[in-house]
Amino acid sequence: MAEDYTRLWKDAVSMDNEGKAVRTLVVILADKEGRAFISHLEREDAKLCIEILDRVGHDLYLLPFLPS
Repeated sequence: MAEDYTRLWKDAVSMDNEGKAVRTLVVILADKEGRAFISHLEREDAKLCIEILDRVGHDLYLLPFLPS
């Protein structure tokens, strides 16, 4: 199933809930096309992506177990 990465990205950066934003970003990064999408973000969006990932730090492995 092809994802709409632009829509998912916009959803991730507009969410007030950090956990949901991270889970949305994980959906994007879960496959090759999503990673390619992220690798082509503009500089400011790339900074946002890093900030979102930085919020979870080393606890990223816990994401599947966090409550929605």
